[in-house]
Amino acid sequence: MAWLAPRVAAAIQDRLYDSSPAPIKGYVRELEDGSLLIDDGGKPGADGGAMYRFEATFTPISQGSSAVPPMCFHLHVELSARIIGEPQVETYDTVVLRKLAR
Repeated sequence: MAWLAPRVAAAIQDRLYDSSPAPIKGYVRELEDGSLLIDDGGKPGADGGAMYRFEATFTPISQGSSAVPPMCFHLHVELSARIIGEPQVETYDTVVLRKLAR
């Protein structure tokens, strides 16, 4: 799970345009070809039997203003799974920059 949490963070950062991002919940499922599906846009319960679940939260680091909203956030990802019947949790923290709309 330690190698998976940074990949979830990268997928989230890749789509970070919101100046006030809400917490994100989602799942990660391994596809038949071995690739990973990282989904945070599905309906609750639509995880297709995914082994991993995640929750991501954002805390602004940079001070924004009415003219310039925050650009920098602390991203905390908590990845969880049941492995051999036991709950396992891996956390990952990083700093992310909001993307600018073009």
